[in-house]
Amino acid sequence: MFSSFVPDAARPLAPQPYLIPSIYIVCILGPLLPRSKTRSIGVTLAILYLCLQIPKFTYGEKIQDYMFPIQALQAIIGWLDMYIIHSPDEFHLNGEKIKVDEKVKKGWWETFKESWLMNTTNRGVGWNWEVKNVPKAAPAGTSRWLFARTEFTKAFIFYLAFDIIWTIMSHTPYTSSNPPDLFSGPLLKSILFAWLLAIASYYTLNMQYSLFASQTVLYGMYTPQDWPPLMGKLRDVKTVRGFWGSFWHQMLRRKLNIPYDLFTKAFPIKKGTLSSKYTQLFFAFATSAFIHHVGAWNITESSARNNMIQAFYFLSQPCAIVFEDLAIYLGKKSGIEESWKTDVLGKVWTFAWFSFALIPGAAFQYNAGFLTKPAMPSLCGAVGRLAGLGGGLKLKSEL
Repeated sequence: MFSSFVPDAARPLAPQPYLIPSIYIVCILGPLLPRSKTRSIGVTLAILYLCLQIPKFTYGEKIQDYMFPIQALQAIIGWLDMYIIHSPDEFHLNGEKIKVDEKVKKGWWETFKESWLMNTTNRGVGWNWEVKNVPKAAPAGTSRWLFARTEFTKAFIFYLAFDIIWTIMSHTPYTSSNPPDLFSGPLLKSILFAWLLAIASYYTLNMQYSLFASQTVLYGMYTPQDWPPLMGKLRDVKTVRGFWGSFWHQMLRRKLNIPYDLFTKAFPIKKGTLSSKYTQLFFAFATSAFIHHVGAWNITESSARNNMIQAFYFLSQPCAIVFEDLAIYLGKKSGIEESWKTDVLGKVWTFAWFSFALIPGAAFQYNAGFLTKPAMPSLCGAVGRLAGLGGGLKLKSEL
């Protein structure tokens, strides 16, 4: 049975765009069945069956081979969290709480709507379990037309920013099938291309988010308040902890805490203690490393060493946070008060940390071949061709 999880290098090409939607459909429709152990087991097995189809085929694009297992894992973790580990009765939209003894049986339409919302929100926006540090949403009363127009404009700007970076990178060996090793080249060049890839990822995630936000609000599926910004404000980042906890998207935050919650049920740790704080921290990043490692495992061309490079990137983050927490604690003990000087020092430290820490994360993506094909049509390339520049901008680089 274990071999079902291991992708074969000779597996056939079979794009299955329906597979991930099918997994989410099972998660959404499953709660319509009567509550019972049979439902819990049956739906879980159905989801697992669909998930096991993923490693049997390649989708022709390495980034898809990487993302599909991650998306499937998120779906099944969400199902287990909301319907197996917990009861859906524990969750409610803000302002709609009903005492358990006053609950009335919900109709199938109410159950379906609740299930849809629970399975399509990752940050719990508007729910009693909303994760911490979600940016402020659009003010109440914001016109959906204005919101949609603003988000669509933002999506286009994010696309242009990504396309410029991609155009630059596409004229370097780092987007070839045999990219240079980031660990053996000049340090400054490795840092540069690590940052370029990180910034490109930032623009890609924001572009997708703003595009979905604009369309779902425009067509009345959601309200502007359901789509707070994906990322926090970079100017507020002064620590590595602040980067991960307040700036970077919180889409996985609840799911990353589930292993810690299960662990503390078996081995209770008093809340609010240092043991609780740092055990939860290391569990969260270890879980993130595992989720991303599952995606890497589905890329047969990526070596075990390369996959472990990615795992190291995630597992190194809590170590940096412990270090900076200790530095802040010792600074306060010695009488240093927070000021603009400490803010600048924190920003410098955070930038320096990621300048080095991003290298293994970027090296994994380059080595796995994520950038050998354009992620989307290039406007810069099209403009270059129309201007008679051949394959786009003439940017022959020796980098």
